[in-house]
Amino acid sequence: MQIRTLNLLFGIPIPKTPQAIEHHEKDSWCWAACTQDGRAKAVCLALLFFLLSGSGKAATAGDWSGTLNFPQQQLRFILHITGSGGALHATADSPDQGGYGYPVDSINVSGQTLSFQMNALGVTFRGQINGNQIAGSFSQHGMNVPLTLTQSGSNS
Repeated sequence: MQIRTLNLLFGIPIPKTPQAIEHHEKDSWCWAACTQDGRAKAVCLALLFFLLSGSGKAATAGDWSGTLNFPQQQLRFILHITGSGGALHATADSPDQGGYGYPVDSINVSGQTLSFQMNALGVTFRGQINGNQIAGSFSQHGMNVPLTLTQSGSNS
């Protein structure tokens, strides 16, 4: 019996018998599940889980807080994110200024990058998600300051 190999994800060779090739040529996802190679099954299941999980976007929901270090003062900033996938919504608080529930006009997660805008306040933010932190740049009316937001664990 002749065996050929194909590379699935991450260069893992998957042996295929001529019968498996004939049976599954039209359905490339099907043959991976039918192989005898457990690694192929694990890779396919991991990929499927990632695709169904919304590419990590659901993990951003919750309360995120950090401190803005402006030259004249430090201000706490809290971002409240709700929703999942492509339907994220948010509001923001600045407790040191007595401001709560400021609307976030747009919020987006693309890969590991989170960005949002608050048009009325002239605010933009763009940062990299790394576990329970988002490190990036907060900009208001042209003044840029670094901001690291840490997730509090409370989903509201």
